[in-house]
Amino acid sequence: MLDSTIAPPAREESPPRQRRRRGGGRRTLLAGTAVPAIGAAGVAAYALRDGESATQETGTSLPTVAVTRGDLASTTEVDGTLGFAGSYTVLAGDGGRITWLPQTGTVIRRGEQAYGVDGHRIPATCQ
Repeated sequence: MLDSTIAPPAREESPPRQRRRRGGGRRTLLAGTAVPAIGAAGVAAYALRDGESATQETGTSLPTVAVTRGDLASTTEVDGTLGFAGSYTVLAGDGGRITWLPQTGTVIRRGEQAYGVDGHRIPATCQ
């Protein structure tokens, strides 16, 4: 066999580490406490001023009215007959078997039963 020595691979030199300065955390801590303290002092000074409101300073006030609670509704009645043009699929939740349908000519109002699925009443809703 050959008498030879294999040299280990050459390592790359890493750049020298820079030393961290001490006191960097102190500056961050000081800035972190000084900013909220200055803000709190400003809020306190604003709150403790002579107790005057903005309307007292300007001497004007806006007109006001009493609030009343009520329902808003709008209806339009028309004459006619509701019909259909062919059949279509009704999307009604999880599915099931239709167990009840109204008689032809039945007037169904909002909230009344429109049809039944697996014995459950399905009310008419309008969107």
